[in-house]
Amino acid sequence: LACVLCLSMIFGTCTTTFAAVEDAFTGDTVNYVSLGASNVNGYGLDGYLPEGTTAANKNTANVFGYRQCPSGSYVDLVGKELEDKGYSVNTSQLAISSMRVEELRVLLDEDYMGDAYTAWRFIGPGKWFENAAVTGGLDALRADYADSIADADLITVDIGVNNFGVYLSNQIASGGTAYDDDLSLVDPELAETYNNAKAYVYELIEEHADEYADDVSELEFAVDAMTYALAGFCINFDIVMEKIYELNPDATVVAVSIQNLMEGLEATVPGVDGPVPFGELFGALVDAANLYIAAGSPYSDDYLFADVSENGRVEFFLDQLLAYDGSPASLDRD
Repeated sequence: LACVLCLSMIFGTCTTTFAAVEDAFTGDTVNYVSLGASNVNGYGLDGYLPEGTTAANKNTANVFGYRQCPSGSYVDLVGKELEDKGYSVNTSQLAISSMRVEELRVLLDEDYMGDAYTAWRFIGPGKWFENAAVTGGLDALRADYADSIADADLITVDIGVNNFGVYLSNQIASGGTAYDDDLSLVDPELAETYNNAKAYVYELIEEHADEYADDVSELEFAVDAMTYALAGFCINFDIVMEKIYELNPDATVVAVSIQNLMEGLEATVPGVDGPVPFGELFGALVDAANLYIAAGSPYSDDYLFADVSENGRVEFFLDQLLAYDGSPASLDRD
């Protein structure tokens, strides 16, 4: 699942983004900052992995796309569009593969350290925010994000695909035990968002429950996981936008819609009869999140919304995937 990409969509995303901002700049130079995850940083393209990456050092090297800008990636395409219009472009590619909006908030909010998934995947000795990608670990990474955003003329924010992809898949497939997250969100200021999300998820589950369960109560773990994903996205997206505008109130910010990379996916969940239509359920959550980005966030009047209404999963050659030995050099890029 970590290999799920949407490279086929980056061209449309780039065009949508540039069309929204082409008249926004008056100077000759554009400082461009990209925030997001693997669907924008060129994951899988030549140039994504630093030279010298091997199976032996891949866990400590910069293999998550930070400051990488391979040819043909979303960030590269946006930069070239700007250059074609006569601008000189300084690009800061800060999108990091696997990140959810929670991890982006960690990098912008020094008082927030994420949740259990953040701790498992990104925080602590040997985890990515502490590895050799940037000397100084998390503190240095936060400083780089703050400095880059403060100097930006254009910021694209394409975040959330992992909130409704790998993270949620693992939670549901494990019966809600993959990550020991606090699903209550008991802060009174967050209660309304959480309760609204839970009501929406209940309606969604009940609409489809008879397809694979006798009663919605059998899927309470799924309700909790989906509520956490949706409410957490909305809450943390707003805080990310707050932090961006605190650092740079004058930047042109483009928020890009989330794609449903699980479209059409069905999977078996232990204890549940029949295949669960993950793609359909995730799609409904993604639709709700996109509606929030477009009109529900208190910052929606401040940024531009780029709607990329394309969904779908990338097909893989299973024989090559099964033969993969852990070394990136062994991949057949043809």
